[in-house]
Amino acid sequence: MSISNQDMQDNATSHSFDHSESEESVKALKDDDDEESNHAFVFDQDKCGKALVRMIITDELPLSIVDNNSFRVFSRSLQPLLRFPSRKQVELDIIKIHDHERVRVKRMLQANESRVAISTNSWTCHDEFHYMMVNAHFIDCNWVLQSCVLRFVNLPDPDMKNQVGEVLLRTLLEWDLDRKVSTITGDSRSKSDSILESVVWKLQKNSLILSRDFDFVKVRCCADIVNSIVEYGMDTISDSVKNISESCDYWTESLDRRERFVEIGVELGLSMSTYLVSDCDHKWTSTYSMLKTALPYKLVFNQCSLLDNEYKTKPSDTEWDLANETCVRLESVCSITKLFFETKYPTAFLYFQMVCDLKLVLNDWLACSNQVVQNIAARMMKKFTRYLDHMHILMGVVAVLDPRTKLHLVEFSFAKLFPSDSDQKVKRVVQICNDLVKEYQTRVSLHTSTSSNPDTNVSSNPRYQISPEFEIYIQQRIKKTEVKSELEYYLEDDLESRTSDFDILAYWKANLKYPTLKAIARDLLAMSVSRVVYKSPFRDGDRISAFSDGNRILSPARSGLDLNILEVLMCSKSWLSGSESGDISREMHDIGMDDDYDADEMGIFLYI
Repeated sequence: MSISNQDMQDNATSHSFDHSESEESVKALKDDDDEESNHAFVFDQDKCGKALVRMIITDELPLSIVDNNSFRVFSRSLQPLLRFPSRKQVELDIIKIHDHERVRVKRMLQANESRVAISTNSWTCHDEFHYMMVNAHFIDCNWVLQSCVLRFVNLPDPDMKNQVGEVLLRTLLEWDLDRKVSTITGDSRSKSDSILESVVWKLQKNSLILSRDFDFVKVRCCADIVNSIVEYGMDTISDSVKNISESCDYWTESLDRRERFVEIGVELGLSMSTYLVSDCDHKWTSTYSMLKTALPYKLVFNQCSLLDNEYKTKPSDTEWDLANETCVRLESVCSITKLFFETKYPTAFLYFQMVCDLKLVLNDWLACSNQVVQNIAARMMKKFTRYLDHMHILMGVVAVLDPRTKLHLVEFSFAKLFPSDSDQKVKRVVQICNDLVKEYQTRVSLHTSTSSNPDTNVSSNPRYQISPEFEIYIQQRIKKTEVKSELEYYLEDDLESRTSDFDILAYWKANLKYPTLKAIARDLLAMSVSRVVYKSPFRDGDRISAFSDGNRILSPARSGLDLNILEVLMCSKSWLSGSESGDISREMHDIGMDDDYDADEMGIFLYI
């Protein structure tokens, strides 16, 4: 029996995961045994029922599992007294958990003092339905970066920008976030820009992060930008590597040909550790995978052309040279964007670093002696320059807020990105920093003056009373002086050590010297710059990559559900996953909210 390379990899990964998971499970069971060794076991139907419902939500199990006979037999072998709920009762309990968690998360967002960054994800399922997920990102009172799902809605026509904009705006209003938004991240298409613009213009101008400028709210997805740039350049390569692509198609067309290809490779003394893949969708990611797997087997393809008369598309040496040049350079792009793929919440630091690195990579492509590679690079650079002209200025501000680099990284990078007018670009970033500090200080001053009792600001001595207006004037003058000094003092301070384990959130959490910059950092460091996230609590029906178009696929257990219960499950999974990680639980505790459900409220005792 022949096993494909993908199966071998999946099995290896699965065994590795199962092994580590089993070790954790054994340790957890041992801890439980140690804790309860002195207590007699008491079966609790309510606890079992709640655990079952939570398992269905968090593990994305089908609701029909409660009707599965094998599951019932297995469960009763563990506890004969266990009573199973009906599927209808499971749905009702899931809704109750959702409603309970929604109140908790909403109260947490309202109590949290920082702004909230919004991002959207596109989802599809195998029946071609389209969905939009709206996510919130924020830094909580413990200075932990949090993310949760706010909505998961069906979009009958995802190309109707009015429909998308209405869902987004309604979500902000329902969650009382319309005055707390920092940024909204969408995809890189111009259509997305118009959608975000229609939403932003409906928000109150004085509630924006910089009240005079709507453009600061809109952020383009970094992964989408990279994908678009590389795809635009790689459009020209398909004809140049056509024989390699057709050769891979030929030798992966059937199991017999796969096995024959491997046999010939083994006879030539090659390890054949990887198998060929086809350029199935002709996107640059697929082309890259195809070339990468084919390159080690150049000799095998040559030998196959001698042994198989039906094989007519042997690649030439020129094609192999081009494939090698292309793969080496695409590997650089993969290394850059891998940061986003391996990061749970991609933020502005990664964006700024990626843009600068990508410019250097494209310069290297342009210096290649291969004319085809030069043509690819020229097309990519054209697209890159267009996006660079609209690079979000807040990315530079966030780079300044990194105490390891401050303004130096901006100056260094802008000199490479904008050689003709880098000084003006740097001055623009500094000006925005000053504007932000001034605006934040003004808001603090207004909040203080309106929340305090005017009588307490007047001297009890009748012979010497200070006018309240004069007091506000003095405070504003002092604040104005402090605005400039705080930013300047921060920039003049020594840089922090540039170590890989530096925790910028911990730095600003402990910082008491620059309170205004600290408030700005808390709002901006949560800004999401990518819709494509790998380390997500959600399981995709199909595997995605960092270079996908951002569309994710529902698992089979979820794709056939009613739209209402589907949204309930997707949101609840996000909220419960955050609670189980401990972060949201700590946040709830800090604002006086417990994590327990009322057993009577759940209705678990009704199970029969």
